[in-house]
Amino acid sequence: MMNIKTFTVNPLGVNCYVLSDEETHEAAVIDCGCMTPHEFEQIADYCDEAGLHPTLSLQTHAHFDHVLGADMLHNRYGLQPHCHTMERTIWERNPQLVNNLCGLHIPMPQVEPVYDLTHGLRIPLGSTTIHVLHTPGHTPGGVSFYAEKAGVVFSGDTLFRCGLGRTDMPGGDWEQEVQSVQQVLFTLPGETRVLPGHGTPTDIDFERHNNPYMV
Repeated sequence: MMNIKTFTVNPLGVNCYVLSDEETHEAAVIDCGCMTPHEFEQIADYCDEAGLHPTLSLQTHAHFDHVLGADMLHNRYGLQPHCHTMERTIWERNPQLVNNLCGLHIPMPQVEPVYDLTHGLRIPLGSTTIHVLHTPGHTPGGVSFYAEKAGVVFSGDTLFRCGLGRTDMPGGDWEQEVQSVQQVLFTLPGETRVLPGHGTPTDIDFERHNNPYMV
């Protein structure tokens, strides 16, 4: 059985997820966007109390708000963030993006990502398998993580409840994003729960019939 714990972190309200296997206690941390030590300690305390062993740091994409806690995760558990091969430019341009959007200088993680995620890659986690789905549009290397056994897909900023991710930042492509939803995410079973990078959960069938950008 798989367990999922959600932590909403940083001022942009990123959903950081801890997906864990109940038998082996292995855990994957998805989009560790913690901006403060306090936010990260809540995740670490949860893992300690549940006896979890984080073995994976996974990124749906490399935008700054989703990666701010990468160093904390690396320092505590020795994990490097795994990104799609096309996210390198996004990661490297994060300081400029923050400055353009907010006029601020926010320290970016120093840990070196592993750019090894590709469409169709299968990542074992305990007794389940995480399927990597390339869902570009919000960013060129955006991915979703589909855990079939748990009946859930982590959609990052590609698909939200009644919405899609913005595509007006460098590397964004609206037509590509619509294709990602139609041709990749909407092929999943209708009852699949969608856990997005921001906001509330939804499911594939609801979005097929109610998402105003797709109906």
